Amino acid sequence: MNWFKKYWVSLFIIFGIGISILSIWLYYNTFKSFKGLAFDTDTWGTFGDYIGGILGTILSLMTVVLIYLTYKNQVSTTLLQQFETTFFNLLQNQREILKSLSGTFITHGNSLNNYSKESHLKYGEAYIYAMANQMAQIMETINLEITITPEEHLKLINDIYDRNYSGRGAELGHYFRHLYHIFKYTHESKLTDKKKYIDIIQAQMGNDELYIAFYNGLSKYGIERFYPMLDQYQFFENIGSKGKIFDEHTKLFYKNTKFKFLSVSKK
Repeated sequence: MNWFKKYWVSLFIIFGIGISILSIWLYYNTFKSFKGLAFDTDTWGTFGDYIGGILGTILSLMTVVLIYLTYKNQVSTTLLQQFETTFFNLLQNQREILKSLSGTFITHGNSLNNYSKESHLKYGEAYIYAMANQMAQIMETINLEITITPEEHLKLINDIYDRNYSGRGAELGHYFRHLYHIFKYTHESKLTDKKKYIDIIQAQMGNDELYIAFYNGLSKYGIERFYPMLDQYQFFENIGSKGKIFDEHTKLFYKNTKFKFLSVSKK
């Protein structure tokens, strides 16, 4: 019905003209047996009342319909403005939460051939980068040569995610609860093009953020409520590969998502 929304004004005008022509034709067809043009003012008055009654009813109907459509359009515009105001405020808050993330990460190295550990305090995007790479290093140790079921993969994913999540629940918990809330707010709205706004969320996130969100959705924290929306809206379609295990998990769990990096690798 999109064509009707686009051309409804023209359709109503054509409808009104058509009814007017039909009314005149019916009047003429009924009284065409009378010869000559009437000069009696009462006759012309009757004719005018007839035409006026028909056109007046049509114009009144068209006016009511136009008022209704105008009102409906104004309501839709107002609702969209209200949604976008809240949505972009939530999105801004999400970026502020990202900036506030902080935590210590342990790195291993060699100093004068002696094994050493160093701790580094990371903030914001650097925190996410360290978290994603730490998870990826452990995740990629899963042995694909051993046949394991999707359920066993999920158990390993949860074990690895919990290992990285441990001690960071306060920061990451707040981050992902808020991200889920933006998804839920968009998903439950009355918008017809919800994916447009989900794509805006995704466009604000770097590859490392998407990587952690990918596994948060598969973890016990997101599998029931967050994961279905992530796959439904193909949230990770633009994510880059993080290794063979990650590529395998995209095929196993996000079956509704068309990953662009997989399409490129097949060419």
